[in-house]
Amino acid sequence: AHIPERYRDRAPRIHRRRDGSDVWMFEGQKIPNIGLNAVAGRPKEEYGVEPTAFDEMRPGCWDVAERVKDMSAAGILASMNFPSFPSFSGRLFNATEDKDLALAVLRAYNDWHVDEWCGSHPG
Repeated sequence: AHIPERYRDRAPRIHRRRDGSDVWMFEGQKIPNIGLNAVAGRPKEEYGVEPTAFDEMRPGCWDVAERVKDMSAAGILASMNFPSFPSFSGRLFNATEDKDLALAVLRAYNDWHVDEWCGSHPG
């Protein structure tokens, strides 16, 4: 909803591969999800590259309402959230040839983050 209509077919999207793993697709690049982004609630000895699909992750990794529940259970009042896996950030978008697309995607990410991720549970 935050991406202008003219860029929706080129916006980053999640693609499920045949092996069941999820990857982000953007401008012909495949950026894999790796489990080190989703280790909340797991002992360090169990850290690895899994899960590799969103439906294998703890929902609090990608669902803001579930994240707030996890934070409340752990006594955490606030957190910072930012893209943590390699290349999925402004650097990736800025590297695209189409700088107008890059700006639209960055704005959409920032607007989504403020409106939906942070805005749904202010304070």
